[in-house]
Parts: sequence; structure tokens; C-alpha cells
Amino acid sequence: MKANETQVIDILKAQIEELEDIDIRTDTPLISSGYIESFDVITVIAEFERVYNLTIKLETLDIADFNTVGSIVSLLNQLIDNKK
Repeated sequence: MKANETQVIDILKAQIEELEDIDIRTDTPLISSGYIESFDVITVIAEFERVYNLTIKLETLDIADFNTVGSIVSLLNQLIDNKK
């Protein structure tokens, strides 16, 4: 299963209470705007791993990969493709 923007936004909003009322788009800056912090990234990584059946190695991640929904989708789909 490939990741898409709607799924990622739903996961972010379900895991991070502060995002529930935010209008998140594909290019909304999440980290640089202060919407999510490093602890939030760890929380959503665990959920992405569960939903997409992935193992995401923290030591290989760049925090910039989590700055927008678009960059998160790209990262997840790259990991999904590499898993095949």
C-alpha cells in the first residue's frame, strides 16, 4: 500500500492533538511552523511503521523529511518501494 496525503494527514491529526483544528495541506510547514516537535515525530513514526508495515531507522532520517505532508509521503513511499 502506497502512502497518500489524506492518509498521512489523518494519521498526523489522530496522533497529535494540536493538529486537530489546523487546516493541513500538502505543503503546510509542520516543523518550521512549530505545529509539530521532535517528540511528535517519534510518535507518528511509530504509527507510520504500524500502518505501512515498515521499519523506519531513526539514525537515517532527516528531520526535514517531516516538515510537510508532501515530504512525509515521499519518504514513506520511498521506504515502501525499497522494501519490495
